[in-house]
Amino acid sequence: MPEATAVQERPTPRRLLLFPWARPAANAAVAPQHTAPRRLRADRIAAWAVSGGGMAIIASILGIFAFIIAEVAPLLGDAEVVPAREITIDGAAMQALVGDEHRTHIVGLGVDGFARAVRITDGTTVSRRSILPPSAPSAEQPGLTHIATPAGNRLLSAATTDGRIALVAVDWNVAFEGDTRVVKPVIGDPLVMQIDDARRPIQAFAARSTDDGTTAIFAQLDDGSIAGMWRDVSTNAFTGETSDTIRRSSSARAC
Repeated sequence: MPEATAVQERPTPRRLLLFPWARPAANAAVAPQHTAPRRLRADRIAAWAVSGGGMAIIASILGIFAFIIAEVAPLLGDAEVVPAREITIDGAAMQALVGDEHRTHIVGLGVDGFARAVRITDGTTVSRRSILPPSAPSAEQPGLTHIATPAGNRLLSAATTDGRIALVAVDWNVAFEGDTRVVKPVIGDPLVMQIDDARRPIQAFAARSTDDGTTAIFAQLDDGSIAGMWRDVSTNAFTGETSDTIRRSSSARAC
């Protein structure tokens, strides 16, 4: 008889369970896993929303780039100025102009010494005022040597042949009549300052005025020297009276 061979069975290793009571039954059946149709539809909708949001962000960035290119492209070409309107103004030629922000009126200072307010739509002169005080009947009216408008200032200024500087401020009264905006130009009182006591023609000058009434003037006199004048306006807080203070300075003749 053949000899029986003993087969030694290796013990099955035990699995260490964290929760022994959760050991599955030996013959437990595993139920098939199914995803609810409602959840599948929600997942598809969420995927479409995320994809659509990403495409919208890309489209918005491309739109911003297109807008920037459209705005910058004209800067690469030649500049072109097209007149919007041409008007004819009566009176002497204007050499200094001030306009309102609504582009309804301009106030210009002519070589005849008159400041004129002109309506832009039809060129009608709505008001005018001389910046020089009237001369005596037997005296000759001084002429103007230079006319200027300081940058960033609603001020018209001119130098005369008898050594004076004339300034006039321009303001705009804006009101509404129903739904219509009405702009009225206001030509202020002229300020005339004798900067050259010898009454010689002014060669060149610069003037500046502030809202509180402070005015500064510098001028090159006929002999080449530089003269300056300051006018300060102060108001008494108790009585409301105003007082003017004039200061002068001068320098040596410019080389």
